[in-house]
Parts: sequence; C-alpha cells; structure tokens
Amino acid sequence: MHQPPRDVFDEIEQLLTSITGLTPPEPPSTAAGIWDVSGPDRMRAVLLGHVGLELIDIPRSQPFPAIAEQVGDPLPERVHYTPDVLIWVGDNSRYTGQLNDGATGIICELICDVANGTYPSTKHGRTHAQQLAATPDFIPHLYGPVVLTGATEHGEPAPLSDAFRQWFDAILDQVARTAHAQAAVVVDALLHLFGPLDVPRPDGADTDGPGTAGMN
Repeated sequence: MHQPPRDVFDEIEQLLTSITGLTPPEPPSTAAGIWDVSGPDRMRAVLLGHVGLELIDIPRSQPFPAIAEQVGDPLPERVHYTPDVLIWVGDNSRYTGQLNDGATGIICELICDVANGTYPSTKHGRTHAQQLAATPDFIPHLYGPVVLTGATEHGEPAPLSDAFRQWFDAILDQVARTAHAQAAVVVDALLHLFGPLDVPRPDGADTDGPGTAGMN
C-alpha cells in the first residue's frame, strides 16, 4: 500500500522533544551573551514552557506583572525549594494546568545537585534539599508555564545567581548534546526506512549508512 509522504524534519523535532522534554534556544557554545539584559532595570529569567524554554527579560523594580503574564495567571505563586531560586507558577495552574514535565525534571535535578553538593548552596539549603531528596516518592510536580528567578533574602524576585547560570548552562549543553546525538540516530533510522533522502545530516553523522539497504 502506498504510504503518504512524511515530514522528516517534523518527525525529528517531535522525537527530540519527547526525549529531551525541552528545546534549548541554541547551544551555549554559540550563544554568546545569552544572559545579557536589555537595560539597567532589567533582569534575566528562565521561562519553562511545555515544549521549550526561553530566556526572558523582566523588570527588576516591578517584576510581578511580567511574571504573571508569562505564567498566564494574574496571581503568580512562588515555590521555594532552594535558597537562591524562586519557581513561579500560576496560582490556578497548580490545580487546572497541564503537568510541565520539562520544568519538573529540571527542578528535580536542581534539588538533587544541591543535595549532593554539585550545586553550591548554604548549609541550610543543602540540608533541606537532602531531606526532600530522601523523602520517598517526592517529586516537585509543576503545572503550566514556569518562570525561574533569583531570590532576595526576603523571598522576592532577583537576578539569577552566577551559580545558577553556570549550572543552567550545563543543562542547556546536556540538552543540546542529547538532541544532536538523537538527531543522528533518527536520520539513520529514517534513511533505513525510506531510502536516500535529501536531508541535511548532523555534523559527524556517517553519510554512508544503511539508507540504501534493500533498495534497488
């Protein structure tokens, strides 16, 4: 039976999204200045959507309207698992929104890295993270769009710390490397299924693959 034409690029994008959960804006190695702000009264925040992430500028002096707009709720609610990172979700989203798998995974990794000392923190912050990590079946489920900011000592939004930026750069690099490796696997699989296609291959992927196997 004749198979309808399939969108190779769409298949690759869907698979990578399902594997990584997040799509980085661009690999850190080529993203010079991704933490730069557009003005003196601005600060960088991280927006974690359901299928992607974005580094955004929000006002430092009055950040709450911008946070509310990004989470899609007039009443943004803060969640505080580590001393230097505030997690902002919509107050209504906690009960009605779709589970944000990518954001949940990111925060799980952050808590684990604080607990094991990979991420620098205060003694209290590390003890709290260790208690969370040791709690059976603990998962910090997050719903709807999520915004990450830094935190003042009073729990107000602040610029993200250098420690978080370095840690998050490593997360972006990990996602980019996973996406690159999976893209090579997907292209080889599609070539095997559909024969030679005029599809740009990821750098380093073998161009003499099994694409012509069984083809006349």
